[in-house]
Amino acid sequence: MNASAAGVILGYNNQDLVNARDSDLYDRFVTHKVDANSLAPHDFADILRDQVMPAAPRGMVQVHLGGGSSAAEANELAVAAAFRHTSAAHNVPFNKLVAIGFDNSHAGNTTGTLSFSGAGANTHGLPAFPWPKAEFPQLKYPLAQFEHENAEEERRCLA
Repeated sequence: MNASAAGVILGYNNQDLVNARDSDLYDRFVTHKVDANSLAPHDFADILRDQVMPAAPRGMVQVHLGGGSSAAEANELAVAAAFRHTSAAHNVPFNKLVAIGFDNSHAGNTTGTLSFSGAGANTHGLPAFPWPKAEFPQLKYPLAQFEHENAEEERRCLA
């Protein structure tokens, strides 16, 4: 729902985005940047309930709205939430946790996001944690047609 760089991860010609061009939600959220934290639309709760929550994984019943205006800040927030959850669930101190990144990836230009981005993303040599990296999976498209091959590729990279 962030119209800056967030939609690009789906691909420029993603069929769902192409088909959404005829909808009111597309015009409101994809073609315009909406800061729901500062000034949410009057029907925002309805949109979350009717449009976002049906896509949520089973058992996920809440939406977390984080501050910030960039993908890097969203990635930092996601990692911080995962760290808090893991630390509490397994009684592990934060300084013992790492985020596994992918080679050939770029998750942002903050210390945290550079720590799980590929080495080539840090062109200015900014400080970053020495966290582990996995190979980035080379998926085949369309995803449904290559589901088995892509699952194998993802398992290989995570291994």
